[in-house]
Amino acid sequence: MNNITKYFCSAVYYDPLLRSQIIDLLENHVNALAESPGLDIEELLKHAYRARSRSMIKHIFLMISFGIGIIFFPLGILIAWISVFIDRINLENSVLRKLFSNNTPNLPPNSFKTQQFISRVKDQICKNVIYYSGYSPFPGYGSKINSWSFVVDTDKADPLKPKVQQFNLNEIYDKIERDVNALGFKNLDIEDRLIVNGRAIRQNSKLLPNTLSLPVTSLSPQEIKPFINLKNKNARYYQMIRVRDWDDEIVFTVFFSVTQTSKFLFFEANYYILTPIKEEYKRIRSISSRLSFRQYFKIFFTSLFVSFLEGLNSLFYVFIKITDWIDMLIHGGRSKTERFINRNIKNNPDYDYGATRSIREIGSSNLYAQYFQVLDRDMYMKTIEKKILNSIQDFLESKGIDTTEFRERETKILNEGIIITGGSINAQNIDIGKKETIIGKTIKTLSRTSND
Repeated sequence: MNNITKYFCSAVYYDPLLRSQIIDLLENHVNALAESPGLDIEELLKHAYRARSRSMIKHIFLMISFGIGIIFFPLGILIAWISVFIDRINLENSVLRKLFSNNTPNLPPNSFKTQQFISRVKDQICKNVIYYSGYSPFPGYGSKINSWSFVVDTDKADPLKPKVQQFNLNEIYDKIERDVNALGFKNLDIEDRLIVNGRAIRQNSKLLPNTLSLPVTSLSPQEIKPFINLKNKNARYYQMIRVRDWDDEIVFTVFFSVTQTSKFLFFEANYYILTPIKEEYKRIRSISSRLSFRQYFKIFFTSLFVSFLEGLNSLFYVFIKITDWIDMLIHGGRSKTERFINRNIKNNPDYDYGATRSIREIGSSNLYAQYFQVLDRDMYMKTIEKKILNSIQDFLESKGIDTTEFRERETKILNEGIIITGGSINAQNIDIGKKETIIGKTIKTLSRTSND
């Protein structure tokens, strides 16, 4: 189990909001699920269900102790206190410490239903077909940090070449794949992706065999290749170039596409970044090999206050869970969520089957943990960008197409751009391009402001 998976698996035990978000996202039985690079969804799901079961048992004990406390207050408080203390000690010693160890065994499914659910989720995760919901066509890949596009006139021949040679778009993609692979980056993936509008598949039986089931998330290369030369408003082909680094805490992705019209080539690239996961999810890194007396003492006394608050909460928690179970029994094992989605699909011909975000995105922080993570992000972005542009230029020149205008565009792409990766503007999360031009204008503006 890699570190990213360990961090998420440990977080579902002490962060009920994260656990609820993950289970709610995965229990949607018809919508596609965005990819989470580096994250073992199967193992995370088993831990999320086990954590929910532990939480339910704890709340039942607290509810019973609360009931006893109504009759005999000291005894009820004592039972609640001991229940919370034992639960927290067991969590620290048995669960989190095992997850932190290097030889963490994979959990077995805790029920046959869980195993069936895990099998369904495997099919639910987008593979080479991505269904998007709403505006952004690249769900699950983090924040968009840059993009560029330009047009090349393929009728304008190189003055030194006799004429423009015939070519197809597959040749461009193949050359870029060869050249980027030659960079030798570790954990580099170059794959085909078909980007599909989640609202536009209702009448497509190949992508959606059953309106009340999952859309098809994987197609053969032979089925995807025709989309390279097809300009469709609801389905577009992209070449995905992805690099994973820092134990999958940094995931840089490029979505590259080229479209051919009668006499022009339109090139497009979009850059996305998955930032490191939130620091609070890395709690298991600070767990010592064994609890000290001071830590036992701290957990023992903090459990008193926690038991009182959670005891009140347990009454509502258990009541809601019992009503949910009764409701499922009445409706043949189908949850409220499943029935609501099925009803929505039947009543809404425009139902959106697309993915919204990934589990990896839910746990991503807006900040970088180290300066060198930012530096490596820039290195991957600028190196891959330069290689893509060089490959395009070499290809165009090999086909006898004039590249004078292209070289000017390339210089502009490489020297311009502002990349904002956080919510505020400071030296750590903004990178300024346009070299001296923007820097000079900024200095002049600041000078004028200070003079005023």
